[in-house]
Amino acid sequence: MRSLLQRRLSEANNFQKALITSLLAWVALGVWSYLIVVPILSAVAFLWLGVTGWLVWRIWRKPVG
Repeated sequence: MRSLLQRRLSEANNFQKALITSLLAWVALGVWSYLIVVPILSAVAFLWLGVTGWLVWRIWRKPVG
């Protein structure tokens, strides 16, 4: 007993199969970017903010003279 998706795919022509494959690839790329790229970028942003804040704090607390 074949599923509805398998039956639809067997009836689809090559263009439709390529379109479905392309859409699945884009969805996979989006999921990958959210799982990997976004946490890395947020970690870099927090590090950058931390270093910048530390440098500003060091400069401001230095006595003028």
